[in-house]
Amino acid sequence: MRLIDADELTNRLTKRIASGMPTYNAGIIDAEDVIVEMPTIDAVQVVRCKDCEFYEREQDEAWGLCRCNGAGMPPMGFCSDGERKGEKNETN
Repeated sequence: MRLIDADELTNRLTKRIASGMPTYNAGIIDAEDVIVEMPTIDAVQVVRCKDCEFYEREQDEAWGLCRCNGAGMPPMGFCSDGERKGEKNETN
């Protein structure tokens, strides 16, 4: 997966269209070229607690327990140690 800046993508496509290119060149092929040229964003994919290997939650409880840090966590919480259930982190 590559994360890109959607605002920058829109700006670049708008500039190409405004430059006077015929409309058929500003279509899908042009968009694909711009997307390929887009720099990626330095980001980490988040694993929500509810999807994490370390998260335990009783069915009727609003929050669960993180076995990694020992803290109570909401299902939509996240941390830098999260591992998606069923996946092993190659860096560990």
